Amino acid sequence: MREITYAEIKNLHPNLCSKQKRIVERIQEKGKPSDNKKIATFPLMVSFFVFEICFLLITHGHYRIAQVLQKLGFKGKNRDVAETLETDIEIKSEGGLKESNMDEQVRDTNNTYRPSLDELKAELRREKRKKNYTKTLRNTIVVLVVVAAFSVLVSSFFITVLKVTGDSMTPTLETGQIVIANNYSTFEPGELIAFYYNNRVLVKRVIGSPGDWVNIDDNGVVYVNGESLDEPYVSDASQYPNTGSESDRIEFPFQVPENRYFVLGDHRTESIDSRTNTVGCVTQEQLIGEVVFRVFPFNVIGTF
Repeated sequence: MREITYAEIKNLHPNLCSKQKRIVERIQEKGKPSDNKKIATFPLMVSFFVFEICFLLITHGHYRIAQVLQKLGFKGKNRDVAETLETDIEIKSEGGLKESNMDEQVRDTNNTYRPSLDELKAELRREKRKKNYTKTLRNTIVVLVVVAAFSVLVSSFFITVLKVTGDSMTPTLETGQIVIANNYSTFEPGELIAFYYNNRVLVKRVIGSPGDWVNIDDNGVVYVNGESLDEPYVSDASQYPNTGSESDRIEFPFQVPENRYFVLGDHRTESIDSRTNTVGCVTQEQLIGEVVFRVFPFNVIGTF
């Protein structure tokens, strides 16, 4: 087999440097290697060299590869590869322009901008504010949901908010006032209760409990089990309301049926209540609870 001269190699690879020339000449002086193991190691060396180049490219950047290539003697067509890759970067400083070190936080060889410390701090503060806003919004939504669920639970099982309409309970309650009823089913005479009647909610005062005897004389004085009641809250005391027919009125004395309550409005001449068969005595199924607190208007807020 004929030996390949350096001139022929250069024609194939015009960019070969002087170091590679010396390597070719050294091989020609010593003769073609006859050891198959040495010949087999050449592809391994090339593979290792390529691997090293890739590793340096990933971990250290182009300028480290340039340094390696410069040490190995590789040159470009017009200038050294290292000179091509290692471009000087000038940055502004207090003293003016100066040559930068390759490790400084500036624009690197591929012109990628590296932000300053102040810019990084500003971006960090912006992200922190964004995170705090998101956290506050999430907490607010959670609080609103919890409050709404708690309000529904309380209003369904413990209290009921009512708005007063009509004048059957004046002067104790006036139209437009807002009251709270405590949901339970045990009441004493003299207490205010709320109950359902024909898809409406009425508020009256308990006069007689189940089994009690109730009597009202012609002057409107109320007797329970033979004893008269002291009722300072009553306005316009009367035996029956002014409205309604006589056939709708009950006869006194009257015994309250089991599981029912005898109720009267404080405005006796206007209130339609247990004195008539239209309303009658209130059953357990109609009851909502005791009216215990007035929340509006604020000048009369408080318990009864």
